[in-house]
Amino acid sequence: MNKIVTTFCLFFVFGWAVGQAEKVEAFSYETFTRGYRKTVLIRADSTFIKELNQPHKIIRRKTSATDWANLLKAISGHKLADLANLPAPTNHRERDAARYSSLTIRTSQKSYNSGYFDDRQPHPKLEKLMNGISQVENAKL
Repeated sequence: MNKIVTTFCLFFVFGWAVGQAEKVEAFSYETFTRGYRKTVLIRADSTFIKELNQPHKIIRRKTSATDWANLLKAISGHKLADLANLPAPTNHRERDAARYSSLTIRTSQKSYNSGYFDDRQPHPKLEKLMNGISQVENAKL
């Protein structure tokens, strides 16, 4: 009887722990200067691109399963909390030589924000993710 109860408890705890795993819901990239802002939001099923200087024009398109898988692969092997607030390799943005940019990974439980970085040059741990986002952003309609 004790083995049955113990087994049941283990299955319950394991099932609860699996249910608590963070599921990535969206990736976003934002870049801006004093007179320009661009936001790219990518979900598993859709991508939205909006520029501040064109407030009524939002580009919407389908996100391919391959693109979504590539984005998930880009962060696999990393703890999301470790990807947040990584130092930027350069600081050209502080003297108006580059745009301020950031990445956000939104999960079912929390959002993880990178520190600011120059243009499309994040910390090396985020390069694959930035490249994947750029690929989705620049995909043909």
